Amino acid sequence: MNYLWTLRVIFMASVVSGLLNYLGLTELAPAADWWLKSVFALTAIVVTLSLSLFWQYAFSIVPELSLGQFRARGWLVVTFGVVMIIALSTYWNVVSLTRTEINRFGGRSVVVIAEKDFATATRTINSFQTYIGDVSTFGADIRDLEEQEIAGGSSGVPNKGPVSNTFGQVSKRLETIVTSSNSAKIELQTLQARASGCLADLSTAMSSGENRQASQSVFCINQTLSQMAGLDVASTIERSLFSLTSGVVVPVNIRTQAQRDAIQSFLKNSKARADQLATKIADRKPMELPEPLTLERPNILEGVLLYWKSLIPPIATALAIDLLPLVLLVFTALRFDDQMARKKPRKVWSAGDLLDALHQVRELELTLGIDRSGRDLPDYIDLEPVPRGKLDKASDILSADSSANNETGEKD
Repeated sequence: MNYLWTLRVIFMASVVSGLLNYLGLTELAPAADWWLKSVFALTAIVVTLSLSLFWQYAFSIVPELSLGQFRARGWLVVTFGVVMIIALSTYWNVVSLTRTEINRFGGRSVVVIAEKDFATATRTINSFQTYIGDVSTFGADIRDLEEQEIAGGSSGVPNKGPVSNTFGQVSKRLETIVTSSNSAKIELQTLQARASGCLADLSTAMSSGENRQASQSVFCINQTLSQMAGLDVASTIERSLFSLTSGVVVPVNIRTQAQRDAIQSFLKNSKARADQLATKIADRKPMELPEPLTLERPNILEGVLLYWKSLIPPIATALAIDLLPLVLLVFTALRFDDQMARKKPRKVWSAGDLLDALHQVRELELTLGIDRSGRDLPDYIDLEPVPRGKLDKASDILSADSSANNETGEKD
């Protein structure tokens, strides 16, 4: 590669690294803190110039060093510089390239927590539905007793009276428990549908990066879970069963001892059955309101270390941007060493480069006043002496040749 193109690549990589540094550093600045952002912009410029200058020095010095301790020292300095580059620039490049992905990971964790809280609350609250059947069966049994009392007179009097009246009071209380439980079930279904919608909105908002919508969705989920916890129907059923017979009014128009015994036996048996069912409900897993869901913005700097396994491609890209000149430097050094081993010039010059070099040499000579337009001859000519007779004879021969040429019309 032409050295000029190498410098261009180095400068472009340095500029890209500087821009990524600025984007990464701005994660530490509040949105409205323009002064701090200006400082980070200057820092990015310094990083760009430092990287460019470092690699230019490395390309101009390391390949020219002779083999041995000088070359080893040169590579040691380059290694130290690479470590400094990774500490100064590469981490911020990774932050800028991965912040969107880390935000997505953090948002997904919030959605997962919300889904778990919602599923746990729904499963615990809806457990009351298993007890409604028992209460309904209990009420049906008492209604049968009431009808038998009216029809056949289990107490000896086949007609509506104090015994059937007592049976009816307990039966109505059980019907009230079932009716209120069904009403609460409908309200819970409405709240669950609302929580599901808020959860879907939260997932969409976190994926698209809409923080305001995400905050509203989190508030909606917390509020709905709180309202669902307030509708602890199982606890209501439990308390109602424990006090099922405590408020029953025994009619005063009891005529026989058989009626009195029937009422006392019924209330005793009903209380025992209600207490048994209430104790069963009390042994259930209690409803615990989950911790309020918070929309914490993930720490980008920590997120790089937490999710690095999922961020290998952007990490590799950030390293390549800063360390690509190192690969070019190694190739350049190897090429220079090979040229020297073959006893050839290290640098390969094109014809245009050579002509340009010669032109610059002439310009330098003119500037220094060096005149090389004439022949480069010695200041004297050393000739052997010729005898006088031979010199005259040679002159006569030259004159004769000249006369002959004039007669034939030939020119000298």
